[in-house]
Amino acid sequence: MEYKADILVVDDEPLLREIMADWLGSEGYRVRTAQDGVEALHILEENRVNLIVTDIRMPRMDGVALLRKLKEFSAEEIPAIVVTGFADIERREAYDLGAGALIAKPFTDDDLLSAVKRMLTPREELWSAAPPQTGSPLLKNDFNSVASARETGQLAFGRGGFCLRSKAARAEGPVRFDLNFTKEPLRMSGHGSVRWVRTPETELGVEIDGLTPDSLADGIQLTIQSGARSYIPGTARG
Repeated sequence: MEYKADILVVDDEPLLREIMADWLGSEGYRVRTAQDGVEALHILEENRVNLIVTDIRMPRMDGVALLRKLKEFSAEEIPAIVVTGFADIERREAYDLGAGALIAKPFTDDDLLSAVKRMLTPREELWSAAPPQTGSPLLKNDFNSVASARETGQLAFGRGGFCLRSKAARAEGPVRFDLNFTKEPLRMSGHGSVRWVRTPETELGVEIDGLTPDSLADGIQLTIQSGARSYIPGTARG
């Protein structure tokens, strides 16, 4: 049987672990399960997976420690989805540790499956398919270069978004953006969602939902060349 992808589900609740495995298995994914971070790391030593779905509160090694170890020591990028009550971990920390989606308990099969599909869709396909957005606040910034923006703590890219120091928007929610690098030349225009706001530094963590056709290649280049393990960096200094 040919599977869509290999997914590792990590949760200390046997019933929930089984339910998630059944949901994913019925959609054509091959699923492995672990009861905590320690067991998950053992599985990852011997098996290649395309995605991890992990709870936060677990004995021996919780989800935060698991994500931290994967970010620091894993030889490859493994997308992750965090299942949480949101009181267990701050959004900023989760995205910085590599999580690309946070699902609040209780959740449905649609919640899980839609997050999985998004995480497994290639960036080019995902960011080119999203319909244009209108009416939301615009983040417009001009920089000399990517290097200078990073060195001055104004901007840092992750795998799925960026952290921007800006006073243009201070609330979570939909946003449009236009980032121009005058000496490269590079430009990244599109829309997304502000996932977290950090004050008093006024840093915004922005997930990319879609890019304009003329900036799609530049946007993919900027996120790939950043070499970041974070989905959205926790600070503009990367």
